[in-house]
Amino acid sequence: MLQQLAGYARNHLETGDQTPAFYQRKPVAWVIALNPDGSPKQARLRTLKGEKDHRFGLPLPVPSVTKTSAISPSIGVDTLEYALGWVSTDPKSASKPERVHRCHEAFKALNAAWAGADPDGPAAVIAAFFADGHHEQIAQPTEIGKDDKGSEIEVPTWARGDLVAFKVDGKYAFEHQSAQSFWRAQAEGRKGSGETGHCLLCGEAGQLLKTIPQQLPKHLVPGATQSVVLTSVNKPTHGFLGATDLRHAPICSDCGRRSTTALRSLLESAEHCAQADGAAMVWWTKEDAETPVQYVMRAGGDEERRRRREVIEDLVMSAERGHEKAVEHAETTVDLFYSATISGNVSRLMVHDWIEMPLPAVRRNLGLWFDDIAIETWNGIIYPSIKKLAYASGRFIRTSVKKTGKAGEYAPFGATGADRPLRFETTLLHCALFGHQPPLSISQHIVSRVRRDGRVDAARAAVLRLVFNRHYERRGRMTAGLDEDRHTFGYLAGRLFALYESLQRRSSNEYMQGRKDGGRTAINTTFKDRYYAGSVANPTLGLRAGEQLSVAWAKRLRGDEKQEGYRYWVEREIRRLYGLMGPEPDRGRHDQQMDFILGYHHQGQHRTVKPTDDNGDADDNSPESDDE
Repeated sequence: MLQQLAGYARNHLETGDQTPAFYQRKPVAWVIALNPDGSPKQARLRTLKGEKDHRFGLPLPVPSVTKTSAISPSIGVDTLEYALGWVSTDPKSASKPERVHRCHEAFKALNAAWAGADPDGPAAVIAAFFADGHHEQIAQPTEIGKDDKGSEIEVPTWARGDLVAFKVDGKYAFEHQSAQSFWRAQAEGRKGSGETGHCLLCGEAGQLLKTIPQQLPKHLVPGATQSVVLTSVNKPTHGFLGATDLRHAPICSDCGRRSTTALRSLLESAEHCAQADGAAMVWWTKEDAETPVQYVMRAGGDEERRRRREVIEDLVMSAERGHEKAVEHAETTVDLFYSATISGNVSRLMVHDWIEMPLPAVRRNLGLWFDDIAIETWNGIIYPSIKKLAYASGRFIRTSVKKTGKAGEYAPFGATGADRPLRFETTLLHCALFGHQPPLSISQHIVSRVRRDGRVDAARAAVLRLVFNRHYERRGRMTAGLDEDRHTFGYLAGRLFALYESLQRRSSNEYMQGRKDGGRTAINTTFKDRYYAGSVANPTLGLRAGEQLSVAWAKRLRGDEKQEGYRYWVEREIRRLYGLMGPEPDRGRHDQQMDFILGYHHQGQHRTVKPTDDNGDADDNSPESDDE
């Protein structure tokens, strides 16, 4: 994994404007602008904190290496403790005055060394700033607050982790070429082992590392509580023969830096990263070709949805045509697909999964995936994202309960009693990438939720169709929409149930008088409420009840000119479907239950019968607001 990450950074990130070696983008909160003689232009700090994205400061590429418990100053920019020697009095993160003094002295000494290496550069101005004692005149930023007794007091507005940068001649000191060169030498000296050898990643001779010099911000790695390092051997029990560094896993300075840079770039890119099941998945290709994995995970905004549909339709057509030549030579293609699924444990990187496979094979598998989850709705065929499928796998809320969600929605992710399968998104993602069969436990869970919730929508139907086509295709492939050629008992029974439900709705007073209650008829207990859960396992139960009750429902439509055409059609359709049905098979088989549910959904979404609310879409509190 590290080898491919380093290669990705070398081939695709180190072009044009790039972040200097051993620099990382971090928020800079404060600025000290200096005159050529080292005196400050203002006696106070200038803030770079703003709103939204700049709440903690302006993100800038600054000198950065992994900091441990040892004192480790930077040049031209550092925390207020290092740069000005300020001691935080915040009880939640109080500083130790003695340590702060040593940190400040180390910062001044390092910047003095930089000035010695470049006497004509900005370092000399910063050195004069400290030598003349100007740093002692900078006032700490404060605001008026109140103490525990309600009295007004001055409260510091700075935090011990805030970065402050020096500006000389209108330019940040750390941006100068001399700063970049000096800092690279410093970083390699701190993190290098002092030995030269062959790197395991690039295979070339170079300066080897003792530890990885840079870290990933904790907000990019799910589960991390501190900044994360790619590989760490800081305890004797972690290394070979008790070693506490990378001596037995030689990595050169450039590869160590590049691998961290590449992974951070991928984690920050919406086109190369998605989070699921408490982990982050990143993907890329050897030749940096387009990889439509993001369209499997999520739908995105309006513009992205249009692009998503174009890409999906192209993938599905390619999979249907076979592209035999591309698949046949997939193993020898030069363009490869890479993917890593990671999470954090405190400051350590946990690798859940590593994938390396030919890109044509991935594209073909994705085409087959979208072909298998396509589902027809009242508005046409859609391709639900995995995020949508995971959202619909949870409990559907009929009555609002505190902390569990609103009525008419699925329980939010992480809510009490949401009842979603473990690693649901990861399992489906592997099915999409590798073309695997999904476990039957997924469809069993969906069938159970459909029976308990009395609800099947496009996302739930798509999961059942996927499982059916990859496990029971020998019994006839399930289509995306209504299949007039499918005459299995369960499928026809599901269609008949949907027709009975529609007939009851059309014959209700609310429908005939044109009144609606929030889009739903005001029938106290519908035919579906009473018989659907039992009919999934035993269709005869609902069919016998529907056959008896439909007589009264149809009778109510007689004499209504607006409903006469519908009544004639539905009675004829019911007789036709009964004529196609064979003897009832053994009851309770899982594939028959899926057959019934999909037949019900297909008939309900068919253009000849307007879908009821329970067969449509939930009010969605998921990250994606529609079926895709």
